[in-house]
Amino acid sequence: MKIRKTRKITGAMIALALIASAAFTACEDTGTGAGGSSEPTNTTEAANGSEPQSSSTSPVTPADKIEHEYDDLHALLTAIAEEANKSLEGFDQIQPFLPPLPDAPAFDAEFIVGVEQSQFDKLAVDAVREMAAMMTTPFEMVLIETNDAADAKQLAYLIAENYDPGKWICVFPATAATMQAGNFVLVAAADEIQSDAIAGAFEAILGADATVNLFHEGDLDFGDGDGGFGFGGGMGEIDMGEDGIDGGDGGIIELV
Repeated sequence: MKIRKTRKITGAMIALALIASAAFTACEDTGTGAGGSSEPTNTTEAANGSEPQSSSTSPVTPADKIEHEYDDLHALLTAIAEEANKSLEGFDQIQPFLPPLPDAPAFDAEFIVGVEQSQFDKLAVDAVREMAAMMTTPFEMVLIETNDAADAKQLAYLIAENYDPGKWICVFPATAATMQAGNFVLVAAADEIQSDAIAGAFEAILGADATVNLFHEGDLDFGDGDGGFGFGGGMGEIDMGEDGIDGGDGGIIELV
């Protein structure tokens, strides 16, 4: 009798325990307490108990532009030119670049950017140059990739100090500038409107923290005080005057 009574009491207790457990589990499943609120659950935490990974991503650096968005320097330079053309019209627009030649000559750093080849090779990893289709148009864009940002800053400085805007001999660019962001340097020789558009495009693609140095603007003076002459920042309509040749708005040739 006592054994039966003990079994009956134990069965009742088990039944009550199961009911209480079911009610508690139902309350946990809803995720709500007395106030109807719940703590957020971190679904990114790994099953093995490791720390959850952050959803934030590292900012894309200028160097990442080549690896992640562009095939090579030529593609990046083309993108800069196309971005610049969005704010240019008519004859100011930069003409489409031709595909790079497989047997293109080696980059002549001393002639193109005014830096000794050995020094250039220490700082630069790769370089690409685009010019106007006609040599009589003083226009070029040179994009250079360096080892790091420090080398890029040093190379930009050297170019600004040594670049020769008179290398076209009979025509001269109105402006020449270096633009640097991260480990990239862009050299642009162009008219004033194009130069502004290129600088804006460079900043838009490679970052607003880009540094632009307009190191040449205006006249190139070849005068030596003994019958020499000077050229303005372009060639325009020419008028003979008593004191020299007036090139109009496009440029001035003065007797000095």
